[in-house]
Amino acid sequence: MSEDQPAPHAHKKSRKMRVSTILLILLCLIASGASVFFFTKYRQASSTGEAAKQQLLNTLGKTIELPSETPAIVTVTDKDKLTNKALAARLENNDELLIFGAAKRLIVYRPSIKKVIDMLTFQSNTEVPATNQK
Repeated sequence: MSEDQPAPHAHKKSRKMRVSTILLILLCLIASGASVFFFTKYRQASSTGEAAKQQLLNTLGKTIELPSETPAIVTVTDKDKLTNKALAARLENNDELLIFGAAKRLIVYRPSIKKVIDMLTFQSNTEVPATNQK
């Protein structure tokens, strides 16, 4: 073998290094692209949720006077799991509960028919009443 030519195994090592470097760069680009994609989707979902919440408040605010605080809005997914059975009897799955903690008010809104089903007053933040208060 002459001094000008590299050893055969040295050529294979440099080729493997180039291939592994290219693969590593591609993997980093794919991971970065996926991160940007999912972060964008997350932000869209967050802003959509806030927009839907504000739309609900605007809709209800046109027909009833709402407390000035921002409510917690909960969607009923399984009414059978509620501990207050009297309240659960009035609810359907997918109803929206607007809970105004400081004002101690609860509004039950049914999006499927676009109506307020009930408005309740409760005594503490941990207990929701069983009777309708008007």
